[in-house]
Amino acid sequence: MISRLHLVTDDRILASPGFVERASDALATGGARVTFHLRGPATSGRELWEIGSPLRSLARALGAPFLVNDRLDVALVLEADGAHLGSASLS
Repeated sequence: MISRLHLVTDDRILASPGFVERASDALATGGARVTFHLRGPATSGRELWEIGSPLRSLARALGAPFLVNDRLDVALVLEADGAHLGSASLS
């Protein structure tokens, strides 16, 4: 089943104070009906991992799909459910 709601981040929102807590609340509210996309083109891999790690754990517990956009390395380390790769991503 394809989720009806996809939560997609960007660099600005990832850098906002309290983001992980707000994202956790959104995941908890939507549960398995939500797909979470960790996306931050200008955010470092380390920061994506630090932000994504607790969110990935929560998504797994809730049965919510967790994807990483454009960063296959981060997706593999976080054991994401998938990676969204665009035309400028790895071939």
